[in-house]
Amino acid sequence: MKNQPVLKHYGIFLMFCFLLFNSYHSTAQQKLTIVNGWNAYVYLPSDYNLNPQTKYRTIIFIPGLGEVGTDPSLAILNGPGAYITQGWNGESLGVKFIVISLQPAWAWPGVGDVKQRIDLLKTMYRIGEVYMTGLSMGGWASLKYSYSYPNDVKALVGVESVVPVNGDEKLQQSYNDTYGPVALAGENYLIFEQVNDYRQNDMVVAGMNSAVPGSGIYIQTDFGNGGHCCWSSFYGGGGTTPTKFNIEGTSMNIYEWIAQNSIGTRSALPITMDHFTAKPDKNDVLLDWGTASESNSSYFEIQRSTDGQNFTKIGTTNAAGNSATIKQYYYRDVNPLRGINYYRLKMADLDGAYTFSKTVTVEMKNAPDFSIKSASLNGTAGKLNLDINSATNNTAQIFITDATGRVFYRHQQNIITGENFITDQVVLPVRGIYYLRISNGTDFITKALLSD
Repeated sequence: MKNQPVLKHYGIFLMFCFLLFNSYHSTAQQKLTIVNGWNAYVYLPSDYNLNPQTKYRTIIFIPGLGEVGTDPSLAILNGPGAYITQGWNGESLGVKFIVISLQPAWAWPGVGDVKQRIDLLKTMYRIGEVYMTGLSMGGWASLKYSYSYPNDVKALVGVESVVPVNGDEKLQQSYNDTYGPVALAGENYLIFEQVNDYRQNDMVVAGMNSAVPGSGIYIQTDFGNGGHCCWSSFYGGGGTTPTKFNIEGTSMNIYEWIAQNSIGTRSALPITMDHFTAKPDKNDVLLDWGTASESNSSYFEIQRSTDGQNFTKIGTTNAAGNSATIKQYYYRDVNPLRGINYYRLKMADLDGAYTFSKTVTVEMKNAPDFSIKSASLNGTAGKLNLDINSATNNTAQIFITDATGRVFYRHQQNIITGENFITDQVVLPVRGIYYLRISNGTDFITKALLSD
């Protein structure tokens, strides 16, 4: 009985040693080094020492403003380093990466400061293709580096990045001039921006796509109420795994997207665009595009947006398949919305791969605030399915009547900017033609529906 306290304390000691060993083991996967005054945690692939002539693809991460300084633990508080500390090594991706978490010693480092450290790292490690990523200020530094030295970076992932602005930030052309050459150099961007943390990253991606359609991908997220936060949701770490996103039709996390780029599976669709324009034609919008050449092409999906970020399908047109001459295409949008309408083409091939065209805009001053994208009425099942596209947040009054004006359904619905899906129960006396009438107080639309 007298030995019980000793055994108890000994057990606690063993447990402490076990936890300490596991903590050290996970951190020991990364080696801390100093690069001209900056801390850097470096993860090397398992076969790094067995292949002394091999250069490895390398992910370089730059953290945010709260992690700058000389405390090395902050370098891997977030980002891929944090994910590595809980056991991830990246080799399951099918590509073996060097992973470097580079901690600036001061805030808002100049591009020359970053360049100097990366060049030194290249003398210390066998670094091949570079894939940059950063959060907030680190995204800012990564973006600056990638457009200052576009041939040094293969691809970039920005997470809620502060955007380096060149010229007049209100002009999209300044973004085109800055980031278009990045796309022409062969870089790809994947940019995440929280819904309530607008930092003009959509304009960065638009600048990329103005030069090379599909080279930039912009994804809005809504973690933690959509503010400037939630880094582990993107990178993993802190006991979590990175979120998988729908990226061009494929569910993947940011590391899988980087790996996809590194093995060259993300390539431009073999469609060469000749032109793409949109212009008002009375109350409609006429889209006009042409291709200089096509190989294995399947179809064009026409998409529209009211904010330039969230697009919805409004139609499709079959592609030529294979062609070495200019092919001409047209599409008429008979339901444009009031204000600026954004249009783009999703260009798909017969193998299921696709990319996007540049985005074009038309301002419609006399169009209604909303349009009915689709509607169906099933009186037998007692169900109404309605898809409304709105240019504003508003309140809609929805009615279903017969030809005499007798009302069988009345409903008030709050609608938001963009697409609104509405499903509700409707009781109708007989099969036949009914009239769907929608008003938002300013505009009024009527659509005839055949009830089953």
